[in-house]
Amino acid sequence: MNSNFSFLEVDLDLYITCYYLIFQGDDNDFKPPAYECPSRSTLANQLIPALYEQVKTQLVSELAGVRYVALTSDGWTSRVLEYYLTTTVSYIHAWELKTRVLSTKAVYTSQTGEAVSIEIDDVLIDFCVRDKVK
Repeated sequence: MNSNFSFLEVDLDLYITCYYLIFQGDDNDFKPPAYECPSRSTLANQLIPALYEQVKTQLVSELAGVRYVALTSDGWTSRVLEYYLTTTVSYIHAWELKTRVLSTKAVYTSQTGEAVSIEIDDVLIDFCVRDKVK
């Protein structure tokens, strides 16, 4: 696979088609014209992380121009008893209210107020908005 490959340059429908066939285990002769589907490893270890960093950089840049943000967080326990915490941010940009998910991650520490506060604070620092919460 070309190392200069950009996830955003590929038609998303083509990805969906490729991975639908991979996950379905379809043995038919379908092959997209002039395109080789990336492996699961390439997708998981290169393409999705690259896309995440690109989108995160754009969001951090937009948030840099915002004076204040409002936060929402929610925690829940999965069926296999893993605790997850999602942190969202709401803000006004160009006279439009926007809400974005900053993070959803598994938390492996105690679910005390102090521990949740530390987890949220880490997200705020990571997205450069800690000083925008009042």
